[in-house]
Amino acid sequence: MRMLQSTAKRPVEITAVLLYHRFMSLEKLAELSRYYGSDEEYVLAGGGNTSWKDREFIYIKASGFALSDITAEGFAKMDRPKLDAVWRKTYPENRDIRETEALADLMSARVPGETKRPSVETLLHALFPQVYVVHMHPALVNGLTCGKDGEKAAAGFPGSLWIPTVNPGYILAKTIKDRVDVHVKAGNAFPKMLFLQNHGVFVAADTPEEITKSYEKLMNELKKKVKRFPDLVPAAGRDSDLGKRSARFQGMLKDTLANGYCAAAVNGELLTLSNSAETMLPVMSSFTPDHIVYAGHKPLYVGYAENETDQRKLLDSAAAGYRKEWNRQPKIIVLEGTGAFSCQTSQKAAETAIAVFNDAVKVSVYAESFGGRQFMPEDQVNFILTWEVEQYRAKVSAG
Repeated sequence: MRMLQSTAKRPVEITAVLLYHRFMSLEKLAELSRYYGSDEEYVLAGGGNTSWKDREFIYIKASGFALSDITAEGFAKMDRPKLDAVWRKTYPENRDIRETEALADLMSARVPGETKRPSVETLLHALFPQVYVVHMHPALVNGLTCGKDGEKAAAGFPGSLWIPTVNPGYILAKTIKDRVDVHVKAGNAFPKMLFLQNHGVFVAADTPEEITKSYEKLMNELKKKVKRFPDLVPAAGRDSDLGKRSARFQGMLKDTLANGYCAAAVNGELLTLSNSAETMLPVMSSFTPDHIVYAGHKPLYVGYAENETDQRKLLDSAAAGYRKEWNRQPKIIVLEGTGAFSCQTSQKAAETAIAVFNDAVKVSVYAESFGGRQFMPEDQVNFILTWEVEQYRAKVSAG
């Protein structure tokens, strides 16, 4: 009798197929990341992160790598069983000790030889059963998440779940896991989309095409709901006096803040906002962690004076008061009737601060369509200001 030849693949063949699959999946992840990372409607500064996973490992964007030009080498390789073990551990109640220990466990979950620093949101990515996860903070989305009626509006997106505002880090991951567990035990499917109040959105799927389709649908639906779009058309070029005023003020800022690199935003929206301290209220606090990290928790408002000597006095006095109150330099300075400015230790940091502050302006305008703006709670703002993880991100982004 002739024996049937086995069609089972040898271990070496299985390994080769698996490695090829991982390689191709990582290439797709990098391509997907670059697609969104190069579009400022979705990603600014170092914001957002992406991942792909199989049963053994999860590959997640590492700190210090920009989504706009990331390659397969920009993802940290993590051990999923070790990440799962984090959920079974009991951490101290003390916030600082808890986050320090959780961060240490996250770093220990890297595979041997991995030296890159994984995103602090790795646990959240690993929680999803879907293999691709893309987390971003588009201003349009955050108009909803930072709106007083955001939760109600989010309920209109099938397959989504709303997460109330909470500090980032382990406590955020644990809060989401607990809420998802309750959601699933109630007979619902695992969410494909998470709206995080005062933070952003997570979208998960098994293919890049599904991710793209979900984000496209989300953004299109939000655009239909928005009643007013911000006027961000540059105004300095249309008004020579504004241009001169802007240039003069930047020179003063370099002296007062002792930083040699400046950037500015003078547009229609900021002209209106900067009319007075009262009209500045819609952007005088923090909407999301990214706004704090890159643009500061609160801008400094400075009155305008025609006389240069008087203007310097107003600026010096306001800056001194800010430093005394907050023990730090302002990252954003708004000049009455003009616009927003930033003076930093590098041009990249200054331009990033302005771009992110402009993003906050957008969020404030979009939030008008979702019940009005709602800033982060003060205790969460203070947490971000002193959290090592965010200090690290800001340092890396500054270049």
